[in-house]
Amino acid sequence: MADIRPFRAIRFNTTRLGKDLSKVVCPPFDVISQELQNELYERHHENVVRLELTRSTPPEAPEARYARAAQQYATWLGDGTLLRDPVPALYLYSCRFDVGGVTYRRRGFIAAVRLEPWDKQIVRPHERTLPGPIEDRFLLMQACRANFSPIWLVFRGAADSTLALFERVHAKEPDAHVWEGHDQVEHSLWLCTDTDLLHRLHSELAELPAYVADGHHRYTTALRFRDELEQTEGPLGADQAPNFVLAHLVQSEDEGLPVRGIHRMVRLEGTSAHDIRQALAPWFELDETDRSAEQLLGAVSAMPQESTAFALWAPKLHFSAVARERGRGVPEALAPDRSPAWRQLDLAVVHTLAIDRVFTGGTQALLDGGRLLYAYSVAEVEQAIETGRADAAFLVRGTPVRQVMAVADANDRMPEKSTYFYPKPPTGMVMASLEGEVPEPPRP
Repeated sequence: MADIRPFRAIRFNTTRLGKDLSKVVCPPFDVISQELQNELYERHHENVVRLELTRSTPPEAPEARYARAAQQYATWLGDGTLLRDPVPALYLYSCRFDVGGVTYRRRGFIAAVRLEPWDKQIVRPHERTLPGPIEDRFLLMQACRANFSPIWLVFRGAADSTLALFERVHAKEPDAHVWEGHDQVEHSLWLCTDTDLLHRLHSELAELPAYVADGHHRYTTALRFRDELEQTEGPLGADQAPNFVLAHLVQSEDEGLPVRGIHRMVRLEGTSAHDIRQALAPWFELDETDRSAEQLLGAVSAMPQESTAFALWAPKLHFSAVARERGRGVPEALAPDRSPAWRQLDLAVVHTLAIDRVFTGGTQALLDGGRLLYAYSVAEVEQAIETGRADAAFLVRGTPVRQVMAVADANDRMPEKSTYFYPKPPTGMVMASLEGEVPEPPRP
């Protein structure tokens, strides 16, 4: 099923820059604010943000930044800032990080993965995509003919083969590494060219589907780029690079896969604590408390995963509570077109049985009115409420990987902004050209 291959990556010249790439990598485009973009430009004159998310320079047309990225990419290839590895490799990738005071280590690898249409269910999504990010990534891909950042895939099985790869390199110094001081995240990269190990892994993964953890827009963009290229330039050979996408792959049971929740924040506009109690009472047991937002989230996170729950924090109303659902997920009658896997999600319950009950018009009306916001941390929630951007927050725990995969297996989609797979692999550690061919899988 999934065709996962070693390839000749494009990487920063470590002979010139050194193996510490901390100053020249950046996050993926979708988490770069304007402030961070400016900081990355100042961090180093060869920071890859100049390719991943080039700054617009008024009064030029916004589209001009894609041509400027392509020109910068060509310059760095020409002057040796970027080099293409001489032989195909699988790029073993590890990161060490903390979440909630617990230290995790995630192990995976970066490879070229054959593009497959969504409807084949070989690569399985769990989120919907939006046209704006796809258009942006398409124009960049069209101008540069390269992948600068990997999507993130999860797969079941092949745990022994993945472990064998790391046993081969664990005592070696990494070929490249990155330290993100702000988030205290360490990223390490090793090249693996062992033919026997690569063949074994390829054979095992060929029987398995892959699940998109992060990068739905970039995968959809890659499909569009391939299809439009065939329309304009003719059929592609089976091994030509536009048939593949750059991907970071992780085994689903890896200990370093804690999925963080994305909290919902709302401007109330007249909704009272009494209104909220009345709306939630038929569906939830409410444990009202004066605990902090952090304590509320901790209480929800400590509950058994089989029970659907969330916390509501509305300090301006002097109302805070842990809400535990009386039933077991969204009743089928309220979501008849949804899968059983979807109806068991905390966020499906939050939207269908809480937000849609408390607020007139529900989730969609809040979105249309700009009253529904998202936060990736309790600190962001506290700041938003303190500054008046929001009045109340629905605090949610992370969705287990098994639930994400179950929704994808059902060919369903989770509510918007449901999963925060953390930390994302940096853009610029490993890049891939969309010109030439990806070699056939290794043979023993």
